[in-house]
Amino acid sequence: FHEFGHTMHYICSRATLAMFAGTKVETDFLECPSQMLENWVWEAEPLTRMSGHYTTGKPLPRELLEPLVASRLAAVASSCLRLINLALLDYTIHTQPRVDTEKVFKELSEKLLQYPPQEGTNMASHFTHLAGGYDGRYYSYMWSEVFSVDLFTTRFKKEG
Repeated sequence: FHEFGHTMHYICSRATLAMFAGTKVETDFLECPSQMLENWVWEAEPLTRMSGHYTTGKPLPRELLEPLVASRLAAVASSCLRLINLALLDYTIHTQPRVDTEKVFKELSEKLLQYPPQEGTNMASHFTHLAGGYDGRYYSYMWSEVFSVDLFTTRFKKEG
């Protein structure tokens, strides 16, 4: 649903100039529409409509649906710390003249997550957001989530 949210952002854009449409918006808002759409996937009605047994086509029964929806927030603290860790890595890399990315990620992980990354790996070497247009602005995922939850709960969930 996240990537579909980006698609919907483009389709529903009413900007006069293409440079202000879809993912061309400010980074602080960029992930908002896609994250807002993620909220819908956790609502009972869409889950029921989307689910179906592979042979019978019967939707997910309520006794499985309710615990599934309740599980959404099970790892929210870990997810939040992971995002903060990556945002700090991104910020550090883009504000220092020379950085040992493996060392910085190890230090941040030990401090924030309370465990080191696996030895012999360098997560930053495949963290594409570091050089994929976010350049020091990975924090925007968390900031956009604030906007998306607010929009979803005050408008879409409330008004249907």
